[in-house]
Amino acid sequence: MAEDDAVVTNSCAYSLRKRKRPVKVEQVEYYEDGVSEPELFRVEDEARAWDMFYKDGRQSDEPFSGVNAKDAVSMIHTAIRRIRSQPLVDNRDVIMEVGHGKHPLIWDLQRTFKNFGSYTGIEFSGDSILEAIKLRQRNFGSPDASDFADNIEFLRATSVNYFNPDGSCNAEVIIPSDRNTPTLTAGTVTLVLAKSTLDYLTCRLTGSVATLDWDENPRISPSVVEMFDSFSTALGSVTEDRRKAVIFVEPGDFVKFRDHIGTIARVIYDATFRRNSPAKWLRLTHVRRNKAHKAVIYTLEKTEHAYDSYREIRADILHTTARLYEVSEVQDDDWLLPITVPPKWNTHSHGDVEQLSAI
Repeated sequence: MAEDDAVVTNSCAYSLRKRKRPVKVEQVEYYEDGVSEPELFRVEDEARAWDMFYKDGRQSDEPFSGVNAKDAVSMIHTAIRRIRSQPLVDNRDVIMEVGHGKHPLIWDLQRTFKNFGSYTGIEFSGDSILEAIKLRQRNFGSPDASDFADNIEFLRATSVNYFNPDGSCNAEVIIPSDRNTPTLTAGTVTLVLAKSTLDYLTCRLTGSVATLDWDENPRISPSVVEMFDSFSTALGSVTEDRRKAVIFVEPGDFVKFRDHIGTIARVIYDATFRRNSPAKWLRLTHVRRNKAHKAVIYTLEKTEHAYDSYREIRADILHTTARLYEVSEVQDDDWLLPITVPPKWNTHSHGDVEQLSAI
């Protein structure tokens, strides 16, 4: 085991959950006919809140998880080595970074990989990259921080669905300022990168995080599934010679790990068996802990095969995460994921569908 990897012991059972008989799955929409959809995630509110946050340097000058861009890119480099041979990244690669905030990876990606086809940073906040440039100029005395090449763009997301039906991107171009139409299009991306994005989502899924009984675990927020659908749509079709993936760098404590895995599992389940949507083609293939930076790196590869059952999803994830955390022998079998499908995961009732809490 590498020096910066860790296996830790958590001797206390995280929670006791009742086992239930399997739940039959039938594909339905989120809501019955004639029933209005509840209020969903509002991108406009999100953008205003994050614009205010990023303009307040006292709060936002430090990265959320404590992992800086340089260390995050180093961990991403290691993750890519697990799925690709050399060259890990070259001019065939189109990189999309999601939720970069004031700490985009672009400068460290350039330093580490030197050569890639193009880069798009996409955020709900249109001010975030402008504030990021100011921060870099203050911290590093870089007057050329805003001098990006033509193959680099930063966008403000106007929807959790990044793409129009024709494959064009519906986001607003922030940089370069003289461009009106994004170069990003569906199916062209080879790597989706994100730092603290799972944590950003999971911390606001208060219904599931606070639930101690799997029977009460709600159906995943449709907005979260749609975000993952956008990631999968961006990656397009599978190519044999260039494996495509979503790579998350996240805070790595035991409880957050469990919540992040729960979010991934619920998204894949919902996309596969409820919505038949693009995120069903994503599979968690690698999970790596980094002790030095107290981080976990999750790699979801784009595949051509969807899961046939929840049992298969669960077995696959348990195999991938085995030995990542060493737990007590008295730990429940369902400490990480339920043994059978919780009833509410198959609901189309308003009260049983989780929503992202207001920021």
